[in-house]
Amino acid sequence: MRLNIQGLESYPSIKRITVKPQTDRWVFPQTNAGVIVPAEGRITNLDAPQDTPAL
Repeated sequence: MRLNIQGLESYPSIKRITVKPQTDRWVFPQTNAGVIVPAEGRITNLDAPQDTPAL
């Protein structure tokens, strides 16, 4: 799945909230619903080794 970050940035009245470093929540004003986007939409490896607990 690919995200159109430029499309989000140009969406009227959308709010970008930084949740933590490298993680943003984009909130749509009409519904107050949002989407959480890690690493500004770049492909990231979210898998952890079996013996390492997820943080």
